[in-house]
Amino acid sequence: MFNKTPFEVKDLLEKNIYYVARKRGYRGEGVLVVLISEIDESVMKVEEVLAAGFVTIEIGIDAEYSQICGSSVIIDLSNVTLKKLAAMCTTKILSVLAKGLQDAWPHRVNGLHMVNEPAFFTIFYNIFKSMLSKKIRNRLHLHGKDLESLHKFFPVEILPKRLGGTAEEKEFEESLSSILERQKLGEKLTEFVYKGVKY
Repeated sequence: MFNKTPFEVKDLLEKNIYYVARKRGYRGEGVLVVLISEIDESVMKVEEVLAAGFVTIEIGIDAEYSQICGSSVIIDLSNVTLKKLAAMCTTKILSVLAKGLQDAWPHRVNGLHMVNEPAFFTIFYNIFKSMLSKKIRNRLHLHGKDLESLHKFFPVEILPKRLGGTAEEKEFEESLSSILERQKLGEKLTEFVYKGVKY
């Protein structure tokens, strides 16, 4: 499922699910923001949504700095229902995501940050956490609605306004355009990076 190029997941990339911060984090890391509420699981295949995410993180944060400084992901769970999470977080899907993070992630994972998560999220979170190595588990962060806690890890200048940041929507739109322009790199990644990662 991870052998996709930008144009194969173009429709999903245009759904405003994923945003790449145009500026880097405190430690020079690339930052990906995931808006779970924008996923319509009734018409989108979760596997394709995950594939689009891996395309975004690999190509959108493709830079020498990321190879050195790593990357972080912020997952915004605002307004997410139990029904949506149940559809998206089956054991099979969580297993694939865990494998992708540990075996196919292109940079060092500096942190996975959940924000605005509902109370029932812990059901799925604990299952997912059990599938991860101790190293990755230690890099998981639950912020709830405490945006100040999130801002201790990320400068407000790189975050969208919905996360208490000051970055303009235009900056995130530019990151999408950059990803779609890099078809050749996507093809290269398909050949070299994701071999052996199966769904």
